[in-house]
Amino acid sequence: MNSALRVVAVPTAAALLERLTPAERAVFVLREAFSYGYREIAEVLDLSEAGCRQLHRRGRQRIGGRRMSEAPGARRRRSVEGFMLAASEGDLAALERILADDVVAWADGGETVTPLVGRREVARYAVDVLARFGSAAEVEHTEVNGQTALVARVGGELAGVIAIEIADDRVTALWSVLSATKLAVITRELPGAE
Repeated sequence: MNSALRVVAVPTAAALLERLTPAERAVFVLREAFSYGYREIAEVLDLSEAGCRQLHRRGRQRIGGRRMSEAPGARRRRSVEGFMLAASEGDLAALERILADDVVAWADGGETVTPLVGRREVARYAVDVLARFGSAAEVEHTEVNGQTALVARVGGELAGVIAIEIADDRVTALWSVLSATKLAVITRELPGAE
């Protein structure tokens, strides 16, 4: 079995995001997936706040004004906890059962964002991301800017955030933020931040 992650053709949700310019996509994902304020987006992307508002408006128009939907609270919580347990234990079979057929994972990677699509690829990616933090990591299920997320801390320091989209009790999309610059913005938004 080849353990390398494979990038495959992009269906539905990812195809919608591919309609956007890179700047629109960055603003849209930060706003929709992580509920960043326009000021924070402007700081991260080195743009004006007004420009970010315009890019977000255009992006929403291009994809038909869609918003991310999630399952009701208790069911969503069970799905996220199952995902976290399976990924932290490296249980690919259990993880694949929790993932939608066309699940998409997006990772912050600088200027280019390449999605991973499909259960097998996303399951391997999720296991790799959680393993990256090591056994010393504390991973908790919480909300970040109103979005369901897993927050990983190592030695008390924020090491990563994975926002999770759920539909029909299945994980349909993941957005991971591992960049120190972006994590600094998220840190200010976490509960208990000053």
